[in-house]
Amino acid sequence: MKIPPGTQNGQVFRLKGKGIPGLHMSGKGDQLVKIKVAVPTRLTDRQKELLREFAHISGEKQRARAFLRK
Repeated sequence: MKIPPGTQNGQVFRLKGKGIPGLHMSGKGDQLVKIKVAVPTRLTDRQKELLREFAHISGEKQRARAFLRK
């Protein structure tokens, strides 16, 4: 499975026909895949700087402040 860019934490993808077979049914069900994004808890000063720069370029200052508290 390929995860597309911009996928958010908690997003669910449905893989039609890729689940387990039904008990009294022919064929397979759908498989649901829930995305869990792991956010780093420790960043170097350089990593924080790069994330601030990315947030500034992207116009996402509010989220960056919460994520990059010192």
